[in-house]
Amino acid sequence: MHYTKLKKDEFLDKTKRLIRRSKDEKMREAFLAYGYNDQRLSEGEEMYSKLSRISDDHVMKARMKVYWFSIKQEQLVKARKMYMKYLKIARITFDDNEDAKKSLLLEGPRARTYKEWFYQASLFCRNITRHEEFLEPFSRYGVQVTHIAALRAELDKLSELSDKCVKISGELKKLTREKKEMTITFQHWISDYIKIARIALENDPAILEGLGVSVRY
Repeated sequence: MHYTKLKKDEFLDKTKRLIRRSKDEKMREAFLAYGYNDQRLSEGEEMYSKLSRISDDHVMKARMKVYWFSIKQEQLVKARKMYMKYLKIARITFDDNEDAKKSLLLEGPRARTYKEWFYQASLFCRNITRHEEFLEPFSRYGVQVTHIAALRAELDKLSELSDKCVKISGELKKLTREKKEMTITFQHWISDYIKIARIALENDPAILEGLGVSVRY
């Protein structure tokens, strides 16, 4: 199989061996006649190093994304449970209060998207604490200002986690693009190097195979 058709991890492993062996004195002499001096070989080594670093960063960032998204989901479940509890009580408390229903968005289903749901929950907290006429009847059912403040705190924590997830997603997307671009660049370099290797080592098939390059008979 051609190097450029390998899976990413296998491609890096094989090119690492190729780059290392290209430094052998016999290899350097064989390739020098075809324009592959130390500077040109160093370019390939630098490409490999850069691609390797980007790949490692990509793996680490992908793991971070999974972790922080799971934390966000846990926080979302917690905040949603608290919100729904107070929403149900509010619907009972203000069953005959049209102003409260409108101000607190008590009627209708909860939004399905995170952004719209967060807006509903945040508005609920904000407006119920701004209107003193809502607090007294609400307290008759055991809901105090401190309870709403606790819900607001959970929503703030959720918002921070959401921002963190958005940031990580953006960073991962950037790394994905960089990894793809660097892979293509390095693949071109490796492809040319292997083509020259077949010519330079035509009479040394054992060395060619040692580089991981298939010998064509």
